[in-house]
Amino acid sequence: MAKTQVAKRRADTASILVLAVLLAGCAVGPDFKKPETWSPEQWRQAATQERSRLLSVPTTEEPPAAWWSIFHDPELTALEERLASQNLDVQQASEQLAVSRGQLLLAGAERFPDLAASGSYKASQYSTKEMQWVLKRVGRQAGVGDQIEAAASSASVPLLNQWQDGLQSSWEVDLWGRVRRQYEAAKAYMTASQEERRGILVARQAELASDYITLRQLQEQARITRASRDLAADLTKLSESRYHSGLVSELDVDTAQAELQRTNALLPQYDQRIAMQINAINLLMGSPPGALDAELSQSKAIPLVPPAAPVGLPSELARRR
Repeated sequence: MAKTQVAKRRADTASILVLAVLLAGCAVGPDFKKPETWSPEQWRQAATQERSRLLSVPTTEEPPAAWWSIFHDPELTALEERLASQNLDVQQASEQLAVSRGQLLLAGAERFPDLAASGSYKASQYSTKEMQWVLKRVGRQAGVGDQIEAAASSASVPLLNQWQDGLQSSWEVDLWGRVRRQYEAAKAYMTASQEERRGILVARQAELASDYITLRQLQEQARITRASRDLAADLTKLSESRYHSGLVSELDVDTAQAELQRTNALLPQYDQRIAMQINAINLLMGSPPGALDAELSQSKAIPLVPPAAPVGLPSELARRR
């Protein structure tokens, strides 16, 4: 009879272990499957050969991390290098990435046993004078006050030391996969935050390069307009001199003056657009308006379009986008 009970207990124990192993393989919810994406079979080139000679030719070379270096503009390079640490949108995305990494650490910690230890120390000291007074009073009431009084005068209370410590451990057996799914979700959230920060950074870098090139174009147009204004002023003086000499009519003088006034009217428009473009760069750099005026107000050459644009493979380009 005893052997039968022992065999039954062993069978029950084995059944429980097998059930625990089977439950450990279960998880809440379906597994994640990466969605399939479509990509073109061939790389789309420029429409015509003439157009391809005017634009940069895309190549399958891997683009450099500092892609703005292909313009060979020191000022643009300096701005791009400062953008990652100064742009407010990038800083916010960086903080969000740090939060997601912390959440991943917390979710991963639940997979392991939790161990907690505590300790305390307490020192107490009772009054010696009060104990001596109690002993003397007890001795008087018992009729032996003279015998106890001498001993009570030299009595003292020792310092009491109290130590207390504790150790606690717990571990959740993840039978239904709750902890595992929670860790997978935290890891996916961190990856999404990382890619979101990368996307914001690339977008702001591209916007900065576009604004900078537009600024140099406006400054070059303003320079050409000022040169045209000086030329129109010289032509106006020449027309007035010829008119006084009787070589041309008054119509020629009016035409030259109208051209001079038209050219002068364009300069304030260019100055306003240049100021707006500099303020746009200030906003991207996280700087107050006017902070980069001294750095960007001086006109410089327009960055040249590179003859070849390294964009990588079409699949890699689609993934980056």
